[in-house]
Amino acid sequence: MARPRIVRMELRHRALQVLCLADPEQKAAAALELFAQAATLSIADTAPAAPTDPDALPGRPERPELLQAASPTQRADHLIEIYPWLAPETLEAAAVHIVNENASFKSRWRRLVALADKFNTAIGDLAACRNGCCYCCSMPTLIYRHEAVILSRASGRTCVELSFRPHQQVLAETETVPIRPCPFLASGRCSVYEKRPMICRLHNSLNDNPRDCDLSVPQGLRGEVMAFNPDLIEMAYHALVRSHSPRASWGTIHQFFPN
Repeated sequence: MARPRIVRMELRHRALQVLCLADPEQKAAAALELFAQAATLSIADTAPAAPTDPDALPGRPERPELLQAASPTQRADHLIEIYPWLAPETLEAAAVHIVNENASFKSRWRRLVALADKFNTAIGDLAACRNGCCYCCSMPTLIYRHEAVILSRASGRTCVELSFRPHQQVLAETETVPIRPCPFLASGRCSVYEKRPMICRLHNSLNDNPRDCDLSVPQGLRGEVMAFNPDLIEMAYHALVRSHSPRASWGTIHQFFPN
């Protein structure tokens, strides 16, 4: 009596089965398994019959439900639902409370920095800002002298002395500042991230497109940046610095580090 012939499934038949799988994870796992076994499988003279349903090849997961993209305002409202302390009146009160504490400037400055970092972390998941995104790093970045000193110590670079100018004058000067990368930007990343100034810790965008912060794009071709209001902390920070040193020099990061 003749022994039954055992026919192993051939390569193209197996490949078709993998191609028809609808689940992406199952398809990826099956493809890897098939690749590992390919050398042990035969190849038939004829190709296997394709599925009668043309939509079954290749297999696809069910079409997801399309949802309307959230607007920046909706994102801000959602953030407040998750983190009630982000409510404008609550966040502003927390910042003002730190400024009015009976403590040293350094202690209050550190607490405001901690609040800014907490703010930055909370909005991170819904912001356009991501690791490696550096469009905002070509914006005019205004810092105080004590922040320039911190950057100087962290980087080993020398910062120049700037004379005191009224804030309105400094702001007017930024209107004519050319677009150029931050002197501490290296390969698209901040080289002094842990010591970055307050303005950098607070900057954010709730837009969909991070390139809306790219000043090299003409204004009419990029969206207006909608941010979770950084002034709630930044105004308290200005008040703290001015109360401690009314004539503290203030200028762009390039003015402190021209080279």
